Amino acid sequence: MPGLSDKAVVLATSKGCPRQIICFSPEHYAFQAHLEFDLEAIDLLIAADGEEHLYQQNKQLDFVQTPEQLHNHDSVSYTHLRAHETVLD
Repeated sequence: MPGLSDKAVVLATSKGCPRQIICFSPEHYAFQAHLEFDLEAIDLLIAADGEEHLYQQNKQLDFVQTPEQLHNHDSVSYTHLRAHETVLD
């Protein structure tokens, strides 16, 4: 795969990422993961990309979610994260 050293080993892939986890050496791994975002961050990301653009990408790519899907995804976890942020503040 271009951009990887000869010793690099791709350990995991997905439809959206052909390099989900890479082992570069016994001590060095790379992970392609998504951070946990709260609803405010999701709104900013949707605004930056544009809702219409997301709808178009959703029709072409299985792993791109619509604005509604992003808003509705795991709202319990967002609330749970917010509760922990309050405790930590």
